[in-house]
Amino acid sequence: MDPFTIAALALSGLSVGSSVVAQSRQRDVERRQDAIRSAQQTRSNLASIREASIRRAQIRAAAGVQGTQESSPVQGAQGAVQSVASGNVAFTKGISNLQNAASFSAREANRFQSLAGAFGSGANIFGNLEE
Repeated sequence: MDPFTIAALALSGLSVGSSVVAQSRQRDVERRQDAIRSAQQTRSNLASIREASIRRAQIRAAAGVQGTQESSPVQGAQGAVQSVASGNVAFTKGISNLQNAASFSAREANRFQSLAGAFGSGANIFGNLEE
């Protein structure tokens, strides 16, 4: 083999190796981004629950002052607050699931793109050897 072929093979091998390392690093970044999104969702859910608790306490306090703690309107208001909080939590979970699915699809696309690049480099190696 002539020195140029050896150099071409070495550079192609380095290219494939670099692609594999880059793909691994990209997966690490995406995992960390998923963890950040999950933490943000948890914080948002806790904020919704906290707000609902505060609203229920305000309703109870106002009803206590008026002596209507067990009335239907008070019970209905407390149920409505809980329903809104549950809806907010469910919505953020749904958005998170969509984000996770999109992230997974992007990771898979990147993986296949890296594989295609590696196969292309391999094809170039064999093309160079035949010349």
